[in-house]
Amino acid sequence: MMKKHNYTFGSCLAVFLFLVWQPYITPLPAFGQDNATEEAAPGQVETTESQITAIQKKIKAVSDKISAAKSMENPQSASRFKVSLEALNLRTTLLRETETIYQRQLAALTKQESLQKELTLLEENCKQGTDKTIDQKPPYSLDLYDYYLDQLSKSARQVDVVAQAIVVGKKTLHEASAGLKGAEKKLRALAESNNKDKASVEWLQLLADDEKELAQSLVDLQLINAGNDDLELKLAELKKNINQQNIDWLKGHLTFNEEELANHLAAIEERRKELEQRIDRLLREQHIAENKWLAAQRKVDPAQPLDEKKLVIDQAYLQAREAWRETYQHVISHNNSMLQLLNWESLLWQRRYTYLKGATPTVELKNWRKEARAEIEKLSRALILYQTHQHNVQVKIAATRIQLSRENIDPEARRHIDTSLQAQNKLGERNFEYLTVLQGAIELDQRLIEAIDDQLKEFNLGEQLAMVRATIESIWKYELFVVDAQGVTVGKIILAFMILIAGIILSGFFTRLIHRQLLVRLKISLSATAITEKLIYYSSLLVVTFIAMRSVNIPMTAFTFLGGAVAIGVGFGAQKLINNFISGFILMVEQPIKVGDLVQTDSGLGKIEDIGARCTRVLTFDNVHLLVPNSHFLENNITNWTHNDNMVQAMVTVGIVYGSSTELAKEQLLQAAHAHGEILETPAPYVLFDDFGDNALLFTLFFWVMVDLVIDKKRIESDVRFIIDESFREANLVMAFPQRDVHLDTSSPLQISISKKAAKKNRDEENSSS
Repeated sequence: MMKKHNYTFGSCLAVFLFLVWQPYITPLPAFGQDNATEEAAPGQVETTESQITAIQKKIKAVSDKISAAKSMENPQSASRFKVSLEALNLRTTLLRETETIYQRQLAALTKQESLQKELTLLEENCKQGTDKTIDQKPPYSLDLYDYYLDQLSKSARQVDVVAQAIVVGKKTLHEASAGLKGAEKKLRALAESNNKDKASVEWLQLLADDEKELAQSLVDLQLINAGNDDLELKLAELKKNINQQNIDWLKGHLTFNEEELANHLAAIEERRKELEQRIDRLLREQHIAENKWLAAQRKVDPAQPLDEKKLVIDQAYLQAREAWRETYQHVISHNNSMLQLLNWESLLWQRRYTYLKGATPTVELKNWRKEARAEIEKLSRALILYQTHQHNVQVKIAATRIQLSRENIDPEARRHIDTSLQAQNKLGERNFEYLTVLQGAIELDQRLIEAIDDQLKEFNLGEQLAMVRATIESIWKYELFVVDAQGVTVGKIILAFMILIAGIILSGFFTRLIHRQLLVRLKISLSATAITEKLIYYSSLLVVTFIAMRSVNIPMTAFTFLGGAVAIGVGFGAQKLINNFISGFILMVEQPIKVGDLVQTDSGLGKIEDIGARCTRVLTFDNVHLLVPNSHFLENNITNWTHNDNMVQAMVTVGIVYGSSTELAKEQLLQAAHAHGEILETPAPYVLFDDFGDNALLFTLFFWVMVDLVIDKKRIESDVRFIIDESFREANLVMAFPQRDVHLDTSSPLQISISKKAAKKNRDEENSSS
């Protein structure tokens, strides 16, 4: 029984949802078939008359079922079917729901017939060319144009609403079809059941038949609504097209009418006077409401003994005073905003009529459009804000009504709660009025923008060039900030940057010219050349910066704030950058390293190629450039192989086998050094007998070379190793390699024997291998 009860509740919920969404359901397939679980084409729908006749018969049949079901609502029937009286009542409710759905089907079919007639008439008018609704001859006024713009907006909104209803209707029809399939499945399950209780089976069969009929009626209703939505969409699109044609015709025949403009301005002035009078009245009423609210605040005294009844009445009275206080505050704010909007509305009407004269410059039109778009953005934000506020007011109204619906409320408290409800309703009305004003102002701005856009599409080349020129001039003269009563514009900044860029290019060219023509001829060292070159370059940049600032009349005090920001940056994030910058100048002046020096860093040996403002470029033996921060060379131990000159010491280590002639080895090593042309004779090469190694006699050949490139030292050492290898071969000197001798020291001879088990294992292995 619980299962049947839940299903019936679900049916009630489904009916409620369909009743709510009925006007927004989609056009889909055929109607009137008992198993209509699939969509059908609109052309398969039966005629309206036959559908109405069929539904009327169904209403008569279900009415008879309701009478029979009501007669069964007694203990005897409940005992017979072994169900509760509640279950019998629920069946009657289920049948009443089905009857209601049939009645809605009749209403939907009547609506469908009316829509079809209207659509047919409008289509015939379009074919005959009598769809135009403008009777008067041109020229036309702006008021008539606005009327058809309103009609177009309504038809466009109707198209959007119906299109959304179609999307929702498809899902709703799918859900209704699923419910019908479930009811049919339940009937099939009852037919296949082996329940021997005839009364129980009869009851379940009755209930299942009724549930299937309800599900079928829901599907049929959605099919009718789907057809209606399809007709409404066609009708709305047709009206939209007609309105668009009328607007296109009116747009080309509009004319300026001073009398019409004067009427609009007079109407705005009249509304302004009404708003001012209303605000004065509201301010007086607000003063009274504020006094009542203060009196209510003093009336609620927490120091008095607690009287629950009196406390409830006082709290209700205080809430009523607060509600009216809040209402007056918001309504006065609304009216002040509307009064301000009237000024903008007056300006919009004047601009629209000025535009109709056709003598408005292009630049001015663009400025109007820009201002209108800014106003739309501002009004849209206000619209969203007050829509949220209106929602909150509706929530308060609902809560107050629930509070009034409670029983056992003191009459005086109820009167105060009703006063709160009146204040909230008044606030809701005024909020709606203000939202309407905001929406109207937005539409008026949009109409001006649309008119300007149409005008801008027809510009000739000269007007476009003038517009571009005016735009560039406005950007060029745009004032960014003011320093010492002097404006700093975008044009000044751009001109200063252009001078600065040209100065940087000329500074680089001037520096290179000095390097080629003067420093090279004076035979100055490479390091001194680099230092002088950078000092000249940075000094030139400083001079160019001052020239750029003064040439565009930008005062140097404009960089006061920038200097403070740089100082803060040095104290926090830029201290490493400044540290490296200063370290670069220290390296140039003190010269612990110079351009061309060979230095040993953490990454290995490399040659200094350039000392920059922030970092030093080092070329390694692998022909890889390392960018090392300048501070690294001052804060860490650096080996400079060529600080005073380019002469560095190189060495080659050789090991020969024990028993070889050490003097011969020394002689061959020295000969190898003398045989290489790049090894210096002074200081002379020499050989050291380093050690008796584990596997060799170790010798080291030391010699001095002049290096210009990073690879020079390693290249010469490699050449010497080739010479040593060849000379050792000729002198029969053998270079050692690792070796080990194993000695066994035993007190008696070693005994070797083979056990029987091992011999047997060996034989088995031999047999298996064979």
